[in-house]
Amino acid sequence: MPRGIFQCAVWLCAALAGCAGRTEERLAVLEAGMEDARLQGTRIALLEERVNFLSPSVLAGEIQEKQNSSGKQAAKGASGARSPVAKESTSSVPAPAAGEAAAYGQALAVFEQRHYANALPLFAAFLRQYPGGKLAANAAYWSGECHYGLKQYDRAILVFKDVANKYSQHPKAAAALLKLGFAYDRLGDVENARFYLQTLLQEYPASEPAALARKKLASL
Repeated sequence: MPRGIFQCAVWLCAALAGCAGRTEERLAVLEAGMEDARLQGTRIALLEERVNFLSPSVLAGEIQEKQNSSGKQAAKGASGARSPVAKESTSSVPAPAAGEAAAYGQALAVFEQRHYANALPLFAAFLRQYPGGKLAANAAYWSGECHYGLKQYDRAILVFKDVANKYSQHPKAAAALLKLGFAYDRLGDVENARFYLQTLLQEYPASEPAALARKKLASL
């Protein structure tokens, strides 16, 4: 083979390899961006729920608790005492608070701290006590998010299916279908992931989760 043709062939192979690498890199960036968008959506949903559903008495109690904690820390600093600090236990679960809004707010606050294993029994206790409450759909959905956060995708799928079926008229139904797509994708089941994302687009095309579903489908 002439030297010029050989050099052209080498150059062409290198160019193709570079294009392939850039394509894989773009796909990875897209996937990361979608996951970041999903997490941001979760954070926004949490903030909205705390504003919409937590009663003023619950919020006032949280503020008072923070003030008391700050006062104790200030007093400790002033005294200069070096008493041992007890480590926070991640295995103990607090007793459910009294009242629907307070119990839900307690479970949601633990979830926000990413203590998913501790939040699960609180959401379960809430659903046992208030199965027909106005926050039942929300509590059921966030319990699914707990399983998802613990990477228990098979359990999360069961919970999200129940939310989508039982609370089909609730806004969390669309979010549950979206997370079904994500959970199945995590398990490597692309066929079911596509199915539930497409179902979301068909049944709730104008919902906020539908926008994320379209992006996710484009990457599958």
